[in-house]
Amino acid sequence: MERGALVCATNALLQFPYAPLLEYDLNVSLTGQSGNQVVSFSLVKNGHRFLLSLRSCENRFAGLSYINGQWALNNATRTEFSLENGRKYDLNVKVRKDSVQVLVDGKQLFEHKSDGTDFLAERDWCTPNESAIGIKTDRAMQFERIEVVDVSGKGQPLAVKRADDGGFFVQPCRPKPNARRPQPKRIVSIMETMSQ
Repeated sequence: MERGALVCATNALLQFPYAPLLEYDLNVSLTGQSGNQVVSFSLVKNGHRFLLSLRSCENRFAGLSYINGQWALNNATRTEFSLENGRKYDLNVKVRKDSVQVLVDGKQLFEHKSDGTDFLAERDWCTPNESAIGIKTDRAMQFERIEVVDVSGKGQPLAVKRADDGGFFVQPCRPKPNARRPQPKRIVSIMETMSQ
């Protein structure tokens, strides 16, 4: 964390401390710092993992992978799109029971109609916890806001433990026996969780 923003270095994979259940929004404010390589969001829909890639093919395309085994550049979600380094963007991903819609700065990039059964993400690009969502970036990227908003169903908070090197370990939360279980927040700020 630097001045309230999460800065990811080259080849970073971050698993969020939250696993959404059914329908949710992912809201992210991000600023590219260098290079033009891909930044991907590892997402989940009805138990099926998939990727949203921005800056694919040296910052020329965006899209979802894998749909029926096809990478973003070879399926209907392929959209011309580039991120300018130094400029802040607001990303909104709306995961619904029958679709995934991607907006940047309030404008729709694309929408894919799906119940999730056509998704199959490559394991190397996904979070270790198959229910969690996260970010993978190949170049330096700054995130000013990362939040997950439950739309239907309540997601599962994941515990965050600090590692000796200052990094984070993430694992499922397990309530103590006979403890009253707190209700999860409908809006989970990933930034606030990571800075605690």
